[in-house]
Amino acid sequence: MSSSYDFNDEISSVKVKPGYEYFGYEHNDYGGKYVSLRGNVSYVGGAMNDKISSLYWLSIPEAVHFYEDVNFTDDGSRLTSFTNGSYDDSLTNTSVGNDEISSLRIPPSWTVRMYRDADYSGGWIQFRAGSSGWYNINDITDHFSSWNDEVSSVKIWNYRYSGRETKGSGNTEIEETIIDKQGNSIAFGNTKRPKACLDCKENGMSVSLYPNPVTSNKFDLMINASVKEIAELKIYNVLGQLVYKQNFDLTEGLNKIPIETSNFKSKSSGAYFVEIERNNGVRLIKKLLIK
Repeated sequence: MSSSYDFNDEISSVKVKPGYEYFGYEHNDYGGKYVSLRGNVSYVGGAMNDKISSLYWLSIPEAVHFYEDVNFTDDGSRLTSFTNGSYDDSLTNTSVGNDEISSLRIPPSWTVRMYRDADYSGGWIQFRAGSSGWYNINDITDHFSSWNDEVSSVKIWNYRYSGRETKGSGNTEIEETIIDKQGNSIAFGNTKRPKACLDCKENGMSVSLYPNPVTSNKFDLMINASVKEIAELKIYNVLGQLVYKQNFDLTEGLNKIPIETSNFKSKSSGAYFVEIERNNGVRLIKKLLIK
Protein backbone atom coordinates (compact mmCIF):
# COMPACT_ATOMS: atom_id res chain seq x y z
CA MET A 1 0.00 0.00 0.00
CA SER A 2 1.28 3.45 -0.84
CA SER A 3 -0.03 7.04 -0.69
CA SER A 4 1.10 10.42 0.58
CA TYR A 5 0.64 8.81 3.97
CA ASP A 6 1.97 5.33 4.60
CA PHE A 7 -1.06 3.22 5.63
CA ASN A 8 0.86 -0.05 5.73
CA ASP A 9 0.04 -1.80 9.01
CA GLU A 10 -1.85 1.28 10.17
CA ILE A 11 -5.56 0.59 9.34
CA SER A 12 -8.05 0.30 12.21
CA SER A 13 -11.39 1.32 10.64
CA VAL A 14 -12.84 1.66 7.12
CA LYS A 15 -15.88 2.84 5.22
CA VAL A 16 -16.98 0.66 2.29
CA LYS A 17 -19.41 1.70 -0.45
CA PRO A 18 -22.79 -0.15 -0.25
CA GLY A 19 -22.89 -3.22 -2.48
CA TYR A 20 -19.13 -3.79 -2.27
CA GLU A 21 -16.77 -5.77 -0.10
CA TYR A 22 -13.14 -5.01 0.74
CA PHE A 23 -10.62 -7.71 1.63
CA GLY A 24 -7.73 -6.56 3.77
CA TYR A 25 -4.65 -8.84 3.71
CA GLU A 26 -1.84 -8.92 6.22
CA HIS A 27 0.88 -9.14 3.52
CA ASN A 28 1.65 -7.44 0.22
CA ASP A 29 0.26 -8.98 -3.01
CA TYR A 30 -2.84 -10.29 -1.17
CA GLY A 31 -0.97 -12.78 0.97
CA GLY A 32 -1.59 -14.22 4.41
CA LYS A 33 -4.72 -13.94 6.51
CA TYR A 34 -7.49 -11.59 5.41
CA VAL A 35 -10.50 -9.85 6.90
CA SER A 36 -13.79 -9.19 5.05
CA LEU A 37 -14.96 -5.57 5.36
CA ARG A 38 -18.43 -4.22 4.50
CA GLY A 39 -20.26 -1.01 5.33
CA ASN A 40 -18.90 1.28 8.03
CA VAL A 41 -16.44 -0.80 10.05
CA SER A 42 -15.52 1.04 13.25
CA TYR A 43 -12.89 -1.56 14.18
CA VAL A 44 -11.37 -4.21 11.92
CA GLY A 45 -10.83 -6.60 14.84
CA GLY A 46 -7.90 -7.40 17.10
CA ALA A 47 -6.48 -10.05 14.76
CA MET A 48 -6.07 -7.56 11.89
CA ASN A 49 -5.83 -4.16 13.57
CA ASP A 50 -2.72 -2.31 12.28
CA LYS A 51 -1.78 -5.39 10.21
CA ILE A 52 -3.32 -4.75 6.76
CA SER A 53 -0.79 -4.37 3.94
CA SER A 54 -2.86 -4.90 0.77
CA LEU A 55 -6.51 -4.45 -0.25
CA TYR A 56 -8.81 -5.43 -3.06
CA TRP A 57 -12.54 -4.96 -3.55
CA LEU A 58 -15.39 -6.58 -5.48
CA SER A 59 -19.17 -6.42 -5.74
CA ILE A 60 -20.85 -8.69 -3.19
CA PRO A 61 -21.97 -12.04 -4.66
CA GLU A 62 -25.29 -13.43 -3.44
CA ALA A 63 -24.07 -16.39 -1.41
CA VAL A 64 -23.45 -17.41 2.20
CA HIS A 65 -19.89 -16.59 3.29
CA PHE A 66 -18.15 -18.62 6.02
CA TYR A 67 -15.00 -17.57 7.88
CA GLU A 68 -12.50 -19.54 9.92
CA ASP A 69 -12.13 -16.91 12.64
CA VAL A 70 -14.40 -14.40 14.37
CA ASN A 71 -14.97 -10.94 12.87
CA PHE A 72 -15.03 -12.37 9.31
CA THR A 73 -11.33 -13.25 9.25
CA ASP A 74 -9.82 -16.18 7.33
CA ASP A 75 -6.46 -17.44 6.09
CA GLY A 76 -7.64 -17.13 2.49
CA SER A 77 -6.67 -20.62 1.40
CA ARG A 78 -10.14 -22.00 0.67
CA LEU A 79 -13.46 -21.17 -0.94
CA THR A 80 -15.76 -19.55 1.61
CA SER A 81 -18.86 -18.71 -0.49
CA PHE A 82 -21.74 -21.17 -0.81
CA THR A 83 -25.00 -21.00 -2.74
CA ASN A 84 -28.28 -22.88 -2.27
CA GLY A 85 -27.65 -26.56 -1.51
CA SER A 86 -26.41 -29.20 0.94
CA TYR A 87 -22.73 -29.49 1.88
CA ASP A 88 -21.36 -32.53 3.65
CA ASP A 89 -18.16 -34.07 2.22
CA SER A 90 -17.65 -30.92 0.13
CA LEU A 91 -17.55 -28.82 3.28
CA THR A 92 -15.07 -31.17 4.95
CA ASN A 93 -12.71 -31.82 2.06
CA THR A 94 -12.64 -28.93 -0.36
CA SER A 95 -13.89 -25.70 1.13
CA VAL A 96 -14.09 -23.91 4.43
CA GLY A 97 -13.11 -27.02 6.39
CA ASN A 98 -14.44 -29.35 9.05
CA ASP A 99 -14.87 -27.84 12.54
CA GLU A 100 -13.52 -24.44 11.50
CA ILE A 101 -16.45 -22.03 11.06
CA SER A 102 -16.50 -19.12 13.54
CA SER A 103 -18.37 -16.34 11.71
CA LEU A 104 -20.60 -15.97 8.66
CA ARG A 105 -22.63 -13.61 6.47
CA ILE A 106 -26.09 -14.49 5.11
CA PRO A 107 -27.90 -12.74 2.20
CA PRO A 108 -31.36 -11.24 2.84
CA SER A 109 -34.10 -13.87 3.29
CA TRP A 110 -31.66 -16.82 3.13
CA THR A 111 -31.51 -19.63 5.72
CA VAL A 112 -28.45 -21.53 6.96
CA ARG A 113 -28.58 -24.67 9.09
CA MET A 114 -25.27 -25.98 10.44
CA TYR A 115 -24.82 -29.48 11.88
CA ARG A 116 -22.27 -30.62 14.44
CA ASP A 117 -21.51 -33.91 12.66
CA ALA A 118 -21.25 -35.16 9.09
CA ASP A 119 -24.33 -36.45 7.25
CA TYR A 120 -26.47 -33.65 8.75
CA SER A 121 -26.56 -35.17 12.24
CA GLY A 122 -25.41 -34.53 15.79
CA GLY A 123 -27.55 -31.49 16.52
CA TRP A 124 -28.00 -28.27 14.54
CA ILE A 125 -28.16 -24.50 14.80
CA GLN A 126 -29.96 -22.29 12.30
CA PHE A 127 -29.68 -18.65 11.25
CA ARG A 128 -32.33 -17.02 9.04
CA ALA A 129 -31.84 -13.54 7.61
CA GLY A 130 -34.59 -10.94 7.54
CA SER A 131 -35.66 -9.38 4.26
CA SER A 132 -34.14 -5.94 4.81
CA GLY A 133 -30.42 -6.71 4.62
CA TRP A 134 -27.53 -9.09 5.16
CA TYR A 135 -27.37 -10.97 8.46
CA ASN A 136 -23.77 -10.67 9.69
CA ILE A 137 -22.80 -13.01 12.53
CA ASN A 138 -19.32 -11.96 13.60
CA ASP A 139 -19.08 -14.65 16.29
CA ILE A 140 -21.23 -17.79 16.45
CA THR A 141 -20.69 -18.01 20.22
CA ASP A 142 -22.65 -14.79 20.70
CA HIS A 143 -25.73 -16.92 20.01
CA PHE A 144 -24.61 -20.53 20.61
CA SER A 145 -21.82 -20.68 23.16
CA SER A 146 -20.49 -24.17 22.38
CA TRP A 147 -20.51 -24.05 18.57
CA ASN A 148 -17.27 -22.33 17.62
CA ASP A 149 -15.23 -24.64 15.35
CA GLU A 150 -17.90 -27.35 15.63
CA VAL A 151 -19.66 -27.37 12.22
CA SER A 152 -19.20 -30.42 9.96
CA SER A 153 -22.10 -30.21 7.49
CA VAL A 154 -24.39 -27.43 6.25
CA LYS A 155 -27.69 -26.91 4.47
CA ILE A 156 -28.47 -23.60 2.75
CA TRP A 157 -31.80 -22.36 1.39
CA ASN A 158 -31.92 -19.21 -0.76
CA TYR A 159 -35.27 -18.33 0.80
CA ARG A 160 -36.72 -18.10 4.31
CA TYR A 161 -37.03 -21.81 5.03
CA SER A 162 -39.72 -22.76 7.52
CA GLY A 163 -41.56 -25.90 8.53
CA ARG A 164 -40.46 -29.35 9.58
CA GLU A 165 -37.47 -31.43 8.55
CA THR A 166 -37.88 -35.18 8.51
CA LYS A 167 -34.83 -37.35 9.12
CA GLY A 168 -35.27 -41.12 9.29
CA SER A 169 -38.36 -41.93 11.32
CA GLY A 170 -38.20 -38.89 13.57
CA ASN A 171 -39.25 -35.28 13.07
CA THR A 172 -37.37 -32.21 14.17
CA GLU A 173 -39.62 -29.25 14.89
CA ILE A 174 -38.25 -25.82 14.08
CA GLU A 175 -38.96 -23.21 16.74
CA GLU A 176 -37.49 -19.84 15.84
CA THR A 177 -36.67 -16.81 17.95
CA ILE A 178 -36.61 -13.36 16.33
CA ILE A 179 -33.60 -11.56 17.77
CA ASP A 180 -33.62 -8.05 16.26
CA LYS A 181 -35.65 -5.40 14.43
CA GLN A 182 -34.41 -6.61 11.02
CA GLY A 183 -36.29 -9.90 11.47
CA ASN A 184 -33.15 -12.05 11.75
CA SER A 185 -33.89 -15.25 13.64
CA ILE A 186 -32.18 -18.25 15.23
CA ALA A 187 -33.28 -21.80 15.99
CA PHE A 188 -31.63 -24.92 17.33
CA GLY A 189 -32.34 -28.62 17.65
CA ASN A 190 -30.77 -32.01 18.18
CA THR A 191 -31.24 -34.64 15.50
CA LYS A 192 -29.24 -37.20 17.47
CA ARG A 193 -31.75 -37.79 20.22
CA PRO A 194 -34.88 -39.80 19.49
CA LYS A 195 -37.60 -37.41 20.59
CA ALA A 196 -38.29 -33.95 22.01
CA CYS A 197 -41.64 -33.28 23.63
CA LEU A 198 -42.64 -29.63 24.30
CA ASP A 199 -45.34 -29.05 26.93
CA CYS A 200 -46.61 -32.62 26.81
CA LYS A 201 -46.63 -35.87 28.81
CA GLU A 202 -44.20 -38.64 28.00
CA ASN A 203 -45.17 -42.21 28.80
CA GLY A 204 -44.29 -42.75 32.46
CA MET A 205 -43.37 -39.14 33.27
CA SER A 206 -44.86 -35.65 33.45
CA VAL A 207 -43.17 -32.32 34.19
CA SER A 208 -44.48 -29.02 35.56
CA LEU A 209 -42.97 -25.78 36.88
CA TYR A 210 -44.25 -23.79 39.84
CA PRO A 211 -44.59 -20.88 39.94
CA ASN A 212 -44.49 -20.01 36.25
CA PRO A 213 -43.96 -17.12 35.58
CA VAL A 214 -41.26 -16.83 38.25
CA THR A 215 -41.29 -13.55 40.19
CA SER A 216 -38.66 -14.39 42.83
CA ASN A 217 -35.25 -16.08 42.60
CA LYS A 218 -36.50 -19.68 42.74
CA PHE A 219 -39.06 -22.11 41.41
CA ASP A 220 -39.90 -25.80 41.84
CA LEU A 221 -39.42 -28.42 39.15
CA MET A 222 -42.17 -31.01 39.65
CA ILE A 223 -41.58 -34.42 38.04
CA ASN A 224 -44.05 -37.26 38.37
CA ALA A 225 -42.18 -40.46 37.51
CA SER A 226 -43.50 -44.02 37.23
CA VAL A 227 -40.10 -45.63 37.93
CA LYS A 228 -36.79 -44.80 39.57
CA GLU A 229 -34.26 -43.37 37.14
CA ILE A 230 -31.49 -40.81 36.71
CA ALA A 231 -32.45 -37.69 34.76
CA GLU A 232 -30.53 -34.69 33.48
CA LEU A 233 -31.80 -31.12 33.69
CA LYS A 234 -30.63 -28.45 31.24
CA ILE A 235 -31.97 -24.91 31.02
CA TYR A 236 -31.38 -22.75 27.94
CA ASN A 237 -32.08 -19.09 27.23
CA VAL A 238 -33.76 -18.04 23.97
CA LEU A 239 -30.37 -17.74 22.27
CA GLY A 240 -29.75 -21.45 22.80
CA GLN A 241 -27.10 -20.86 25.45
CA LEU A 242 -26.92 -23.34 28.33
CA VAL A 243 -27.40 -21.42 31.59
CA TYR A 244 -27.95 -24.23 34.10
CA LYS A 245 -27.29 -27.98 34.32
CA GLN A 246 -27.98 -30.58 37.02
CA ASN A 247 -28.27 -34.37 37.31
CA PHE A 248 -30.58 -35.96 39.86
CA ASP A 249 -32.06 -39.30 40.95
CA LEU A 250 -35.82 -39.61 40.55
CA THR A 251 -37.95 -41.77 42.81
CA GLU A 252 -41.26 -43.32 41.86
CA GLY A 253 -44.04 -40.78 42.34
CA LEU A 254 -43.86 -37.00 42.67
CA ASN A 255 -40.39 -35.41 42.84
CA LYS A 256 -40.11 -31.77 43.91
CA ILE A 257 -36.78 -30.20 42.96
CA PRO A 258 -36.09 -26.57 43.99
CA ILE A 259 -34.14 -24.50 41.45
CA GLU A 260 -32.39 -21.21 42.31
CA THR A 261 -32.37 -18.80 39.35
CA SER A 262 -29.45 -16.99 41.00
CA ASN A 263 -27.32 -19.96 39.92
CA PHE A 264 -28.07 -19.35 36.23
CA LYS A 265 -25.13 -18.19 34.12
CA SER A 266 -27.54 -15.68 32.57
CA LYS A 267 -29.71 -13.90 35.13
CA SER A 268 -31.81 -11.68 32.83
CA SER A 269 -35.59 -11.79 32.76
CA GLY A 270 -37.40 -13.38 29.83
CA ALA A 271 -38.16 -16.82 28.39
CA TYR A 272 -36.15 -19.98 29.06
CA PHE A 273 -36.49 -23.62 28.05
CA VAL A 274 -36.33 -26.28 30.75
CA GLU A 275 -35.25 -29.65 29.35
CA ILE A 276 -35.43 -32.99 31.17
CA GLU A 277 -33.66 -35.88 29.47
CA ARG A 278 -34.61 -39.41 30.48
CA ASN A 279 -32.45 -42.55 30.40
CA ASN A 280 -33.97 -43.52 27.03
CA GLY A 281 -32.87 -40.22 25.48
CA VAL A 282 -36.36 -38.69 25.30
CA ARG A 283 -36.44 -35.03 26.27
CA LEU A 284 -39.36 -33.27 27.92
CA ILE A 285 -39.25 -29.51 27.46
CA LYS A 286 -41.18 -26.83 29.33
CA LYS A 287 -41.15 -23.10 28.68
CA LEU A 288 -40.26 -20.96 31.72
CA LEU A 289 -40.87 -17.24 32.05
CA ILE A 290 -38.84 -15.18 34.53
CA LYS A 291 -40.08 -11.68 35.33
